[in-house]
This record gives sequence, structure tokens and C-alpha cells, in this order.
Amino acid sequence: MSYTIQPGTIPHRAVEHLKSLPPGTELSTSVLADALGQPKSSLAACLQYPRHHGVLKSRKHPGGFSMWSLGDGVPEPKPHDYEPDEPLRRKFDERKPRPMVPSKPPVYTPPAPTPAPAPKAAEPEPVAEPDTDRAKFGVYSDGTFCVQRGAEAIWLTASETTELMRFLGARK
Repeated sequence: MSYTIQPGTIPHRAVEHLKSLPPGTELSTSVLADALGQPKSSLAACLQYPRHHGVLKSRKHPGGFSMWSLGDGVPEPKPHDYEPDEPLRRKFDERKPRPMVPSKPPVYTPPAPTPAPAPKAAEPEPVAEPDTDRAKFGVYSDGTFCVQRGAEAIWLTASETTELMRFLGARK
């Protein structure tokens, strides 16, 4: 069975990039992924077919990551127990299958409709009744003096305030 890399695919771009480098150059999955603008998490899976057919080679680095280079065109050897009518088995296929646990499909319960909140009627601000029986007095920093009862106010100038204070002081 022959293998032809389709132009524009990730394997084609990887092979072309490795061809542009000096012969024998090896690149880690991370460096090759960056050069191709692809996520490194999916690059190894994209390059398995060309690796199986000898177009690319990969080896495990002692650090645990894969190093990629151009292949020699010789496909990987078949396992010693290869049977053409059976799919190739890998180490992970020999694991014990986990028992299937039947599960109930999730039941969708639509949320209960919530009534729209009733618009609040604009409540008028409580109006305080004017306290017309009590007088209010104020002395200000500019020397003026104010006497206020209800809506009426009497303002004294600074000189008038001084005169009133002298009068009240004399009354003590």
C-alpha cells in the first residue's frame, strides 16, 4: 500500500518544513508545532500516518518528548504477531476491558417559569411638614447671622451680627 501526502495538510507542511532544514535535523513536537502554527497536543496524532509509512521518523527523547525528522521511506516493520486479516494490536489493546456500567440518560427538567416582577408604582417622597413654631439660628464663617422660621428668614450682615452679639453679651 502506498502513501501519498496530500498538499496543504499538516503532514505535508511538516515534511516541507523538515526538508527546508539541514539533513538529519530533529525537532521536538513543541518546536515543530510552533513552526507549523498548530497546537502541540494534536500534532503527534496528525503525523502518525506518515510515520507508519516511513515518510517521517520519531524517537522518544530521554526527557519524555518526541523528536521528529525526515524518514527514509521504509515503512515501520509489522509486529511479530501480525495477521493481515486482523487489526494491529497495540499494548493498550491488551488491557482488561472495564465493565460497562449502565447509566440512566439525564432527565431534562425545564425550569419553572418565573412571573415577571410587577412594576413598582412611583411613590412620592414623604414631605415633612414645615416646623413653623421653632426658629433656627445660624452664624456663618463670613460673620453673617441668620434667623429662620418656616419659609421666612432674616439675614444680618457681619457688622449687624457684631452689634447683636455685643448686645446679647451685655444682657448676661
